[in-house]
Amino acid sequence: MKRNTKKKKTDFRVLLPVCIVLPLLAILAGGLIFSLFSGGPEPVGEAYLQAMTVKDGEAVLEMYHGGMLMHLQKISGEKASAISTRFQTRLDAWYDSAFGECGENVTFAYSLSEKEAVDEATLADLKEILGDGVTDAVVFKGEITATGSKGSKTVTHWVQLVEVDGKWFLYNLQMLL
Repeated sequence: MKRNTKKKKTDFRVLLPVCIVLPLLAILAGGLIFSLFSGGPEPVGEAYLQAMTVKDGEAVLEMYHGGMLMHLQKISGEKASAISTRFQTRLDAWYDSAFGECGENVTFAYSLSEKEAVDEATLADLKEILGDGVTDAVVFKGEITATGSKGSKTVTHWVQLVEVDGKWFLYNLQMLL
């Protein structure tokens, strides 16, 4: 019995496109995934507005850069737990004041508009607090519209965001004082 000892020839015309197309697809997919995680300030601003409407103080505090919270502890002389408790109390009161008259089964819609870059003095202050990783800071006009069993109400809330090392964070310390 004779064995077939011929080797199959590899068709390089098939391999060449695969060797070119697959790496390009991998690069494009990586770029898409990166853009979803560092998608600019808008996703952080929208998540902030949403966390405010569900009265999730912890989620809001997690949107601040750790350096900003340490700065707040330093200037206030308070521990993080005291700041967190006070913020949650203020958030609950803000929600009741803003949306209490809307009744039951409240649903929300969010929008960000009027994006403005901050002035150089504010950017310099943020760099002093958070370091040289600060590259940009913006302020949005955020609008939250609540609709419930007793009617609708729209509230304006200014959303202040800072970019540090390519990631966006809240920076409004007045909310936490």
